[in-house]
Amino acid sequence: DQIVAIAPEHLVDETVFLTEHPFVISAQFDPAFCSLPKELLIAEMIQHQRYFPTQNMQGEITNRFLIVCDNSPTDSIVEGNEKALAPRLTDGN
Repeated sequence: DQIVAIAPEHLVDETVFLTEHPFVISAQFDPAFCSLPKELLIAEMIQHQRYFPTQNMQGEITNRFLIVCDNSPTDSIVEGNEKALAPRLTDGN
C-alpha cells in the first residue's frame, strides 16, 4: 500500500533548519489510534511533536509517521519517538 506524508511547508522548513544533516525515518503507533479524528492525530503529530503524519491514497490517516532527525537513524531513535507519541494520542482518546 502506498502512503504519502502530510507535509505542511512550515513544518518542512522548521525541521530541516533544526538539523545540520537531516535524516528522515519512519515510525509507527498503535493502529487502534487511527479511530481518533484525523484532525486530532494530525495536530498532535505536527504541532506538538514535529512529526509528519501519513495517509493512504484514499486520504485515510495511517499509523505510520515520519521523523526528521540529525543523526543516522537508529532503532533507539525510532523507539524513543514512538514512546513520546503514545501518551499524547492516549490523552486525545
